[in-house]
Amino acid sequence: MKLSRSLELLFLNQRDLDSIVLSMDDILLAVEEGLRQHGLKKVTLPPKSHLDLEAEFSGHFNILKGYVSSIDVAGIKVVGDYVFNYQRQLTSEI
Repeated sequence: MKLSRSLELLFLNQRDLDSIVLSMDDILLAVEEGLRQHGLKKVTLPPKSHLDLEAEFSGHFNILKGYVSSIDVAGIKVVGDYVFNYQRQLTSEI
């Protein structure tokens, strides 16, 4: 059986995100549309996963997942939160 759909992966790092220039209007439109799709039950947001590394590294990772069926796009956001990042001139969450 041959599937007609393809899978494309796009990885965005901090440099990629910093290079994106959005107006406040663009941001508000995207947020409003996301909320509208959520209200229409077109968004799947499972509970976030938590990888606890407190004992070894004084931190943890949160893995947030989501899917918007109306545009057939899924995404994953990984956030690291480490108490002692300030010692390396970093924010606690990256």
